[in-house]
Amino acid sequence: MKSTSGTYSNLIGLAALVLLMQACITDEFRVKDISIDEDWEIGIVTPIFSGKLEFRDFIHDWKKDIPDLPGSKVVLYYADGTDVTIPVELLFDQSAVIDSLPFYIQWKYTFSDVALVFTVENGSPFPLNLEMFFYEGKYNESVPAIAPLPFWEADFSQLPVIPVITTDTVSLSDALLAYFVKGNRVRLDSWFVENDFILTHDTLNAHYPVNVSIVLIGKVKVKQND
Repeated sequence: MKSTSGTYSNLIGLAALVLLMQACITDEFRVKDISIDEDWEIGIVTPIFSGKLEFRDFIHDWKKDIPDLPGSKVVLYYADGTDVTIPVELLFDQSAVIDSLPFYIQWKYTFSDVALVFTVENGSPFPLNLEMFFYEGKYNESVPAIAPLPFWEADFSQLPVIPVITTDTVSLSDALLAYFVKGNRVRLDSWFVENDFILTHDTLNAHYPVNVSIVLIGKVKVKQND
């Protein structure tokens, strides 16, 4: 299991956005009304995304239109009996968990040593990939991705199944930090990694738990006037 080294017990938490899915809460992220001396730099740790999600939330948006793709099919089992048959290919296609959500940072602050800490508790049988994008205006493929390593699949070798917690920290380069600071929207993409589990199972539980937390750490100071 991957783990993040170091601790952040000396960092000071600031109120910020918690982007949540479905039963969670969504709101705008604003760093504002912080009283900091211009010569001071303060460490921060603040949530960017947190959600108790399910396997179905990370699958290509088949709800609107299930494409008639060739090849193998798989059944998504629902507790209420509304099972759905979809192409296996959709499980492993990259798609947006969040395609566009407001995200604002006031320009009077400068950020340094910024990193995102991704933690996933994966109860599904497949490794999960996540990519996060901060962008301004309309998303396009030129926006660089903040891309942690894949998050390990659950242990299905015994019952009950044991979800696996994986943590990875991605430090933001100067280019990524520029998009983070100037952006006004955020996007989160995901896709599962195919493994041998799909070869022996033609039915998958839509409710496999997949819990995601993304936390920002870094330093902030008041921007000096030119």
